[in-house]
Amino acid sequence: MAEMKFFDRLYIKGRAAAADKLENYIGKRMTDLVAVPTDTMFMVAKVLADREVPSGSKLDFLFSIGYLFLPFDLIPDKWRLIGFLDDSIAVVSSIGKVLRTTERERLLEYWQGDPDMLDSARELSIKIDEKIGSGMIKKMTKLAKLAE
Repeated sequence: MAEMKFFDRLYIKGRAAAADKLENYIGKRMTDLVAVPTDTMFMVAKVLADREVPSGSKLDFLFSIGYLFLPFDLIPDKWRLIGFLDDSIAVVSSIGKVLRTTERERLLEYWQGDPDMLDSARELSIKIDEKIGSGMIKKMTKLAKLAE
C-alpha cells in the first residue's frame, strides 16, 4: 500500500506543478480539460483498487485492457487508423462503464480536476455508449429481430 501512497503523492504533486505552469498560458478551464485523460487514468486506477466499487465494471475494464494484447482483433491493426478503432472502442466503453456505474461521490474522492469536468466526462460516456456501445448492440438486436 505504501507504493500507492507514493504514486498518489507523485501524481498529485506533478499535476499541480504542471497545472500552475499551464494556467498562465491557457487558463484554468483549458488546463483542467488538458488534464482529463491523465486524471481519468489516475481515477480509474484508484477505483480498480477500491474494494467498495462493484467488481463488474472492474472486470470489464480489465478485459478491455487484455483485449489490447490479444494477437487477433475484430478489425486487423494492419489497416492503420481503422484497425485501432476496435481497441479504442473497447477501452473507452469500459472506462465509460466505470464512470457510469460508480457513484459520483466515490469518483470525486479520486478525481484531481474540476468536478464539472468529471460530470462532463460521465455525460459524454453515456452518449458514446448510446452510439457505439450497448446502444448500438440494442439497435442491432432490434434489426435482427425485424429481419426474422
